[in-house]
Amino acid sequence: MFFNRYLNYPIGLDISDLSLKAVQLDKGRSSIKFQAISKVDLPEGYIVNGEIINKEMVIKSIHKLLSNPRYGKITTNEVVVCLPETKTFIKLIEIERSLKPLSSLIKNEIIKYIPLTIDEIYYDWQLISEDSLYSYVLIGASPKNIVDDYILVLNEAHLSVSALEIEPISICRALLNEEGKNKNEISNNYCLVDIGARRTGIIIYSKNTILFSSSLPISGNEITKKIAENLNISKIEAEKLKINASLNNNDIKNSDVNKILTGMFNILIKKLKEIINFYNNEYEDRGAINKIILCGGGANMADIDKKISSIFSINTILGNCFENFSIKNKNKDNYIKNFLKDSAPIYDKTINKEKLETYTTAVGLALREIFIDEF
Repeated sequence: MFFNRYLNYPIGLDISDLSLKAVQLDKGRSSIKFQAISKVDLPEGYIVNGEIINKEMVIKSIHKLLSNPRYGKITTNEVVVCLPETKTFIKLIEIERSLKPLSSLIKNEIIKYIPLTIDEIYYDWQLISEDSLYSYVLIGASPKNIVDDYILVLNEAHLSVSALEIEPISICRALLNEEGKNKNEISNNYCLVDIGARRTGIIIYSKNTILFSSSLPISGNEITKKIAENLNISKIEAEKLKINASLNNNDIKNSDVNKILTGMFNILIKKLKEIINFYNNEYEDRGAINKIILCGGGANMADIDKKISSIFSINTILGNCFENFSIKNKNKDNYIKNFLKDSAPIYDKTINKEKLETYTTAVGLALREIFIDEF
């Protein structure tokens, strides 16, 4: 009997300061579907700014995550894992063409962009394009001590690491049609904004490649914490207020919530303006940004997409982590509706359309091997 090598696709494992998320996918003849979804919240201090502090408890949390999914059943110990965005670097660079091997040129160039020596990092690169003068290369790097710690913890958790990825790569794979079967057929320019629990990451993607990424200390968790403290309510109540409060509603009932949301939002807008202006000035030949795509738990705040769209006059949408599930566009809403309906075998009712957006990175990681298999 012959077995499909990818009968059990690897788990996409998203490790962040305050949670672990896992997604395993399966692929049929015409579509991709969820095999399992899982999430475990982490107490503060287990992981701090991407550094694993309490290895023993993180390993126990990984075991809990994989042994008791919120939906489905985990069927493999192989994982594709995301390295912490704050400890990684990704950028498209241009290297003047030479008779020397490109690999040796990259080694000399990469240290111009990273405040570490070449011996202190692991790095990888991909040739994107070339012209008569330059080679355009996407480089990614992370400190060796961070990578080694992650591998150590994963090995002690008895997991087999299929790949380690930089987060912007997995986010783009989940949200952009260009990263799926339509790669090279579409060449739009995007600004992707991932409003996470600890920080916000901003990615500029143009003509089928990431150009660069940036991050700032704005987080959904910080907004919730401030609302809870100001109103002397629980974090659960504060989270509900945050999500339901509309940035387009000036007559909001609670002025404290309005002030907090507006203050954080203004910081985000200021940073977005800086990044988009930088892109427009430095990459003028690539054309304007076509779309802003929001993801992460903070993207669920009411009307945040409409508010950003009105400020920048750029079409702004909530990211759809089903974008590359190999289903026809007209059926995507039905697929989501059928997956989420009460009769579906979902064991934790907190998984809903809003919550699924927080799994974007894990979905992108889980898609990696499926894309390799398809292409």
